[in-house]
Formats: sequence, structure tokens, C-alpha cells
Amino acid sequence: MNQNRYPAENNLTTQTDARLGRIMQAIAQVIWCANADGQATYFNQQWYQLTGLDENQSLGLNFLQAVDPQQRNRVAESWLSAIQARRIWKDEFRIIHQDNQAYWYAASAQPYFDEHRQIIEWVAVCHNIDEAKRKDAELEEHKEFLKILLSEYHDGVVACDQNAIASKQQSNQEANLEVEKYFERLTLALDAAKMGSWHWDSFTNKNIWTPYHDVIFGYEPSNGERTYEDWSARIHPDDLPLAEAAWKIALREHQDYVCEYRIVLPDGVVRWVESYGRYYYDDTGQALRMAGTVTDITNRKKQQQALQESERRYSTLAQISPVGIFSYDTSANLSYVNQRWCEITGYSFEQVVHQGWREIIHPEDKARVEAEVERTIKQQIPLECEFRFQRPDQSIVWVFVQSVPEINADRVISYVGTATDITQRKQSESALQESEKRFRSTFEQAAVGIAHADLSGKFIRVNQKLCDILSYSREELLQLRFHEITYQDDLESDLKQVRDLLADRTENFSMDKRYVCKNGSIIWVEMTVSFVRRANGSPEYFLGVIQDISQRKQAETQMQLRSQELEQLNILLTQTTAQLRKRNSELDQFAYVASHDLKAPLRAIANLSQWLEDDLSEVLEVENRHHLELLRQRVYRMEALIDGLLQYSRIGRVDVAEEMVDVGMLLEEIIENLAPPENFTIEVKHPMPILNTKGIMLKRVLINLIDNAITHHHGSSGHINISVEEKAGYYEFAISDDGPGISPQYHDKIFVIFQTLQARDRKEGTGVGLSIVKKILEGEGATITVDSDVGKGATFCFTWHK
Repeated sequence: MNQNRYPAENNLTTQTDARLGRIMQAIAQVIWCANADGQATYFNQQWYQLTGLDENQSLGLNFLQAVDPQQRNRVAESWLSAIQARRIWKDEFRIIHQDNQAYWYAASAQPYFDEHRQIIEWVAVCHNIDEAKRKDAELEEHKEFLKILLSEYHDGVVACDQNAIASKQQSNQEANLEVEKYFERLTLALDAAKMGSWHWDSFTNKNIWTPYHDVIFGYEPSNGERTYEDWSARIHPDDLPLAEAAWKIALREHQDYVCEYRIVLPDGVVRWVESYGRYYYDDTGQALRMAGTVTDITNRKKQQQALQESERRYSTLAQISPVGIFSYDTSANLSYVNQRWCEITGYSFEQVVHQGWREIIHPEDKARVEAEVERTIKQQIPLECEFRFQRPDQSIVWVFVQSVPEINADRVISYVGTATDITQRKQSESALQESEKRFRSTFEQAAVGIAHADLSGKFIRVNQKLCDILSYSREELLQLRFHEITYQDDLESDLKQVRDLLADRTENFSMDKRYVCKNGSIIWVEMTVSFVRRANGSPEYFLGVIQDISQRKQAETQMQLRSQELEQLNILLTQTTAQLRKRNSELDQFAYVASHDLKAPLRAIANLSQWLEDDLSEVLEVENRHHLELLRQRVYRMEALIDGLLQYSRIGRVDVAEEMVDVGMLLEEIIENLAPPENFTIEVKHPMPILNTKGIMLKRVLINLIDNAITHHHGSSGHINISVEEKAGYYEFAISDDGPGISPQYHDKIFVIFQTLQARDRKEGTGVGLSIVKKILEGEGATITVDSDVGKGATFCFTWHK
């Protein structure tokens, strides 16, 4: 049997473990292993560097103390539930780093089983997803790479030199003697090689073991004669059927006997052995004897198991790794990629093997990447490169590639590396650059001053508008603190607001304050200040928006002066109003007294003239009677003038309450009271509105206009039309007649008090009616117009608010 195999396997396992260890320590993700109960048994170096915990603080379930306290119970429950259910575990939570800051991680763990479906251990990978959790932040740019060992394991067998056996078949006795001689010579060589041997003779049914065979099976070395029971008693119960079946098959098929099985020593220790033997037959095919060797392969089995475990861990890491893993030789021939690499690029390994990887690089990046790969291979140095792959659907994926040389016996034999999909990061960077561009444009082109200041108040960024406001250059302002240019009288209130902001008693503040410009002048500004905060909520720097309000302050000063002037004027107006009210009161009293005192003698004159006419009716001539009649008409006219004057003077000086007025019913009442001649017709176009208004004032307007149309009509019969039209916010009333009309040159004159178009001797009138109408309407904010010409009648239109 070939013993050179074992040192090679031991070396291979050692190399695999070492490379796997380098991978697990160099990878950017946190990796840990746990036993079947979920108790952590191993953490890679990343865990200790990130958390600051030592091994005692991490193993078992102690690692949960690194989880954010707010999530710790949930994560513990999730982890233990997965352990109990024997299923893959996935979760996202925050881990407290050494800087006491919490960062988001995505964790996944997978159980691995032995041949009896019992869990050997759990392998878990945690990778940082904190950047993905923050929407407005830059993505993390550095990722460690994974070192991968790809190895091939070739099995072999140990053979026994049979050249000493005579090729020519001899008699049974001669053959036995030859074998015994050979066995004696071989025993010494096998003992030196730590191999036992055995010999079975079919004639004597004796089974002879060499001393080292005894030692391997846990027996004291003896004369070498052993039985089947001595052999089967040591074989593990689970392996005995296998071992027996193997030599039965070898006997039946005339083939060499090769079998690996376990033995149980008296102290309970289980060891692995490999047994190799060969039957020798006579001419009839009957077995004459059998010889073979037995070797303790426990160490080799442990090495194989360690190699399988190492390969399993590598396979697990490659399977659950969030990055693509690849390997290439010193000629840049791609020799391996994991599934994640295929997912990132969209190509299978068969499509990119050897030099095929070059064809899927974006044409604009291909020459640069090839040159960088050739340079790193030539210089035998690690590779770091960002470039684009072009997927089969022509979409573009950005990757960050790292690879390191794998050295054996001081010679680079290959390169292993990782490919991280950074498309989202590139998109974020592009969006960030665009956002920064927009911010810079907004920052510089803003119509107000904008400043960033550190927590000590020193300006770290200012826009040009602020420089213009303060008359400083950008470089000069960046050397100053805000309180150095704050007007002394405003500094304390400014600092108080800043202290409140730093103490989180307020989120922002606004204030008017004064700055001292570079030329010494004082300007007023309106300032709003808040914090720009880091992702963890701590303040990073102040953000201030400053607007020059010097002109506004000057305007406010002028307004204060005007306000004082208006206040004085208001006092004066109040005094004048009081005096005016007094004068109006006196005027009302005077008008009343004057009306009473003037009307009394007028009534006496009218009565006296009537008495004279009655007493002298028999002797008075017609002419004298006519004169007395004229006298009484003049008296009545004077009395009407006094009443009109009294009404005119009271307009606007007497408060009139509002009431609900049905204009249709009001017109019926007015027409009935005016009692127009029978040959006059007055037409009212319904419907008329119902208003909440000053009914007395509206009634006076309508009475005067209708009476005016009746009184000044030139015929014995006439027609008056009254209508209304609703407008936005008011009504427009129209009173039309078919009278003599009014020449346009007199349209303004008719509204002047005491003005008439005909001599009073020809047409009795006071000339007050239309002037009263106009004064009432103007007092109510309304208007009146006339549309008329000689011989065409007249239409008076006036507005009245709703």
C-alpha cells in the first residue's frame, strides 16, 4: 500500500484549512459557527473588530449583547426558533459597533447534517446593509475579498509487493512453506511501516497476525495465532456486515479484498483501519490461503473529514456569499465562478470559461481592465478594479473586483477574488452627484444668503449672495465665526438661541439681528437657523438662511413715524368729529326752530288771505281774488321749500335701521299715496326683489322719482314704467316716463338743489326732490343717471346694493 498518500493528504488538508481561515478572516462579512443548540462556537476576526467584544463575550448566546437593545429579544426569539425548527435562518437587525453606533446587518444561517441527518453545526453570514437602509447616503465603497481554495483529492490504495511469490504453481505444501518464509521477511518491513499483516491457511484454518496487527486491534502481541472471533469482536457493530460482505465478494469474484471499517478498542476508543488482502487458489479454483495487511488510517480519516469539512465550509461560503467568487490562473484563464457571479453577469460558467470573460466586459472598459489584469499578474500583486459587464439582455451591471495571488512554495499558482455588484451604488453616486449639482446651483444662485457653520460657529460654506450682503470675500468669511461679525447689542440674544438649539430645546429658530459689514456699516438681516444632522441624529453643522431686510427695517421705521403722525391725526379727527357732531346737532336744532318759526307766520299769512277773500267775497274784484290766490301759492311754495330744505339737511346725519323690504309692496303703497290722475298709468314689471335694507331711504328715492315723473308731465295723460335688473352685488332700478324729456345740457343741473327747468309760475315745484334723491344714493354708495332728450321722455336709472 502506498504510504506516500498520507503525508500528501495531511498537507492538502492543512493548506485547505489555512486558505479557508484566510478567507474567513479577510472577508468583509461577519461569519460565525454554532453548534446544534445554537450556541456560537466561532467568530471570524471581523466580528471582534466591529463589536469590540472578546471571545468570552461572544461565544454561546453572549453574542446577542451586540444586538441593538430594542431588537435583542426579537432576534433571540427568531434565532432560537430557527434552531428548534432546524430550518434556514434569515433576519435583519442592528449591531452595535465599537463606536457605540448601531448599523444594519442582514444575517443568514444554514444547518449542515451528518449522514444520519443530525445537525453537525450552523454556519452564519452577516453582511452590512446599513447603506441600503439610508436613502440619501453614499454607499459603502470598500469590501473585503474572499480567498478560495479549489483542490482535487485523489484517492489511492496501499499495495503489497507480491513479487516474491513464485509465479509457477507448486504443491500446497511447497506453497505454504514459501509463504511462511516470505511472511517472516515481510513482517519486519511491515512493522517498520506501522502496518500489520495476516495470513490464513485453508488447510489448517489458522489465522496468523503479526505483532503490529495485534497492537492495532488492541491485543497484546502473542504467538500470532488468532481466531475469527478475535477479529469480529473488535469490529464496530455497524461495520461488521460490510467487512464480512467484502471478503465474501472477493472470494466469490476472485478479486482483491479491500475494505475500510471501524474497530472499537477495549477502552472504547474508535479507530479506522484499512484492510487489504488477496486469495490464492489451486487449479480447481479452491482458495488455498489468503494474505493481507491492515493499516490504522484514523489520522487519514480525520484529515479527510477535515478536508471535507473545509471544502463544505468553502462550498457553503460560496453558496451564501452575497458577492461573486472567481478564480483564474497566471494566464488569466478563468477556472471557477460561483452561482452569485453568474447571477451578477447573467452568464453561465461554460460561457465565460478560460478567456471568455473578456467578451462580456463593456467595450469602453475592456482595454483598461485587460491591461490592469496583465499588470497585476506580471507584478504578482492584488487587483482592485471597477468596471462594467454587459449582460446578455444588453443591460449594464457595475462591479467592484478584487483578487489576490495564491502562493505555494513561494510561487504564484493562481488568483482568487470577489466581484461585488455596485450598480445600485453607482446609480446612487450618480444621483448624489446630480443632487449635489442641483444643490450647488441652488446654493449659489439663491436670492438669499446661505451659510453652513460648524458647531463652534465657524463658517465652513457660504454662497456668493451672503458675501455680497456682508461685503466680505468668500475666503475672508471662511476664516470667521458668526459671532465675530454680529452687532454687539444682538450677540447675547443670538447666542441664547444657539444654546437652545444645541440643547435640543428647539429644532430651529428665526430672528432679526444686525451684522457688521466689512466696511463697518450696520445691516439688518432676517436669519433662520437649523441643524443638518448625521444619520444617527447627531448635529453635524448649522444651516443658516440670511436675508437682507435693511430696506424693510427702514420702511418699518418710516411706518412707525407715519403711525405716530396718524395717531395724532386721529386725535385731531376725533376732536373735529366731536365738534362736527355738535355743529350738526346745533344745525338740526336750528333747522327745526327755523322751520317752525318760518312756517308759523306763513300759515298766518295764508289763513289771513283766505279770511280776507271770504269776508270780502262780495266786493272783491276778480283781479284781487287772483292776487290773493297767488299770495297763498307763494306761501305754500315757501312752506314746501322749508320742508325740502329740512329733509335735505338731515340726509346722512340720521342713522336709519335696516329692515326687510318687499319692493313690490312698497311701490304699491307709494303709488296709492301719490294718487296719480286717472288718465295716468303706472306699470310695475314684476318680480321685484325683497331686500334687507334701509327701507325709508329707498322709499324717499322712489317717491321723489315717481312724483317728479307725474308732476312734470306735459300732457293730460301719461305712462310710467318701473323695472329692475339684477346685477353682481346690486340691483339697477329704472323709472321711465313719456313726458316732455330733458335736454342733455340740463342733465347735471336737475340734480342741483332749488334748480328747476320751468319757471315756478308756470310749473309749481321746489327744485329739491332730485337733489334729495342724489344725496341719498351717494350716501349709500349708489349712483343715478338720466337718459333723456327733448320730446323723448326720460329714464332715471339708479343702483341699490343687495
